Amino acid sequence: MSHLSEDHPLLVVADDAQWLDRGSLDTLSFAARRLEAEPLALLLAARGNLPPPGFERDSPELLLEPLSTPDAGRLLDAQPHPPRGQAREQVLAQAGGNPMALIELSRVIAADPAAGRRWAAEPLPPTERLAAVIAGLYGTLLESAQEALLLAAVADSPDLTAAAVPGVTAEALAPAEKAGLIRVDSSGPHFTHPLVRSAVYHAVPFAERASAHRKIADTLRGQPDLYAWHLAAAALEPDERVASLLEETAAQAQQRGGAAAAARALERGAELSPSEPDQARRLLAAATLAQSAGQGDWVQDLATRVLKVTADPDLRIAAQLDIGWAQVWSSRHADALATLLSVAEEASDRLPVIAWDAIGLAATVAYQTGDRSGRKKLLSTLGRLREPCRRLQTGRLGAPTSGGCGYKRARTRSGKEPKPSPTCTR
Repeated sequence: MSHLSEDHPLLVVADDAQWLDRGSLDTLSFAARRLEAEPLALLLAARGNLPPPGFERDSPELLLEPLSTPDAGRLLDAQPHPPRGQAREQVLAQAGGNPMALIELSRVIAADPAAGRRWAAEPLPPTERLAAVIAGLYGTLLESAQEALLLAAVADSPDLTAAAVPGVTAEALAPAEKAGLIRVDSSGPHFTHPLVRSAVYHAVPFAERASAHRKIADTLRGQPDLYAWHLAAAALEPDERVASLLEETAAQAQQRGGAAAAARALERGAELSPSEPDQARRLLAAATLAQSAGQGDWVQDLATRVLKVTADPDLRIAAQLDIGWAQVWSSRHADALATLLSVAEEASDRLPVIAWDAIGLAATVAYQTGDRSGRKKLLSTLGRLREPCRRLQTGRLGAPTSGGCGYKRARTRSGKEPKPSPTCTR
């Protein structure tokens, strides 16, 4: 090294120094202590909070802290397809300020936008680059330590502090703590980084994760939300019991104002529903709740899946209305106007409430865009919608009842007693 630096200054870089064998580290540290007078710099980069063996003393050290939340946000915004909304918050939380994690997780979300919604029961799978470092350490642990660490990964911190999980003890976790994967204190075990939990969780086959989820669920029977989600994470086949539990927890979440959480529970409940009618019903309810969360892409995905699993005309019309809403939300005005006018015409005879909802949205689009052709189509459809109402008022369609004008349909979709439709009162 001294000879190479005679002609020009030399920089020697050893990246990922934590993987170097001890002999190589000893050689580098031996050289470093004898090169102070040479035009030469030696730079080692290593993971963790401690320097590599041999460099503990007399070596200048720079500890790279996690990125701050503003800086992490700027790094996400610089990606080709930065995550938005709730997915963005989840990436920021799981990355924990790690730049590589921010980049890699944003790629995962871009490739599979639904991945973030599955974090309610399990962490996002890390990419191979992220998993390799941690999985290597995990594989060196004793079997008892691996089992305890997996249980800690399957649970999250609130689960572990709320219930005593058999097998998750300070003694069992001691080897993992020594390896720097987890910390144990009076408040319970805590992973040293969110990525550690993710890597450990996905380092084992599904059967082992499912068994751990069921063991955690047994300790959480008094907490219906967590109990249902752990059972759902352990389910590989449709299971109506678990789907019903998720539907119940969705209702509780909705009462607390958690529209997104309720929609996620209903979506997972639909995936576990053995019958197609239940699948369609739960997906449609999830789409309605996702509207409250303001997630247009999610609404369109859920409603499109309704169309794939049901031939029920009422459910299909309601799903088309949700698709139209999503198109309005994402500023796809031409598609939205065509979808909404089609819904209005199709629903006018049997589901006037939905028809008038569609007309209202279509009118908003026509007004905002100023499209004259769209305005003409809207007025034409509006004229056809008024005729059934006039005939209803004159008695030619029979007197309005609680089931007429879509009243019963609106009640079953929202869960509340709506006011009578304007088509019945004017």
